[in-house]
Amino acid sequence: MPNPELLNAHPEIEPGLLRSMASEPAMVEVWSDAPDTANFHDCIRKLHQWHHTLELRAGSRISFPTAWLVSAGRPDTVLRDFGFVPDVSVVSSGLYTTGAPGWRVYIIVIAELPSVRSTVLLRLLGSARVRRMALRDLAALPEDAWERREEFPWLVRLSFEVPAEVVARLPADERDFIMETREWYEQFNARRLKEAKESWHARLCGKHLGRPLTDAEKATFTDRLDRLGEERVEEVILSSSSEALGIWLADPNAR
Repeated sequence: MPNPELLNAHPEIEPGLLRSMASEPAMVEVWSDAPDTANFHDCIRKLHQWHHTLELRAGSRISFPTAWLVSAGRPDTVLRDFGFVPDVSVVSSGLYTTGAPGWRVYIIVIAELPSVRSTVLLRLLGSARVRRMALRDLAALPEDAWERREEFPWLVRLSFEVPAEVVARLPADERDFIMETREWYEQFNARRLKEAKESWHARLCGKHLGRPLTDAEKATFTDRLDRLGEERVEEVILSSSSEALGIWLADPNAR
């Protein structure tokens, strides 16, 4: 059940589907496939039982909670037989609601969600193909993005803490997702290590120059590290005067 009070403490969560889901007390049900009619009836029964329990605890009438039914597949029969229609009020596709808004029931079809930042965490609940695309979108976000901060620990646990014998029994697409997540995480760590080394060498170079590097010099410096290697770059920095170091940076053919 979402906690709206926690949402208020996180203004960085941009307006969109995820924020709408967490804006008030609600029930969230997730299916790895598409729910059928029996699944839908079970969910509505749980919703009414939960509401009844909440009223007993409160000792008074309370507002009926919203239900968010999150489905990896498209539940065509449920959408048709229960009169669900597209709702584009918060997202351009993938969200459905009943024609009678008093029911307060929404269905999210993950495979139909647009590939935008506000849906990336929900798309990680989709099929293996959708998850892989969402993982790439997540990796492309800024390093200080709240989505990365919240999701990375879980992805790492999923990828590295699942026993090998369990992974071996998973369907091929699930195994592929775990292996791709591991590969992505290793590449992410390697990239961060490379960026840290570049930053350290650039600061060292700046100290010997007596000033910070310009953006153009930073780009040149990164290229020199890639082309000549750390050992050669360190040798040039430590053995050159500030004037000679500036000339070395400005010379496109410098070795």
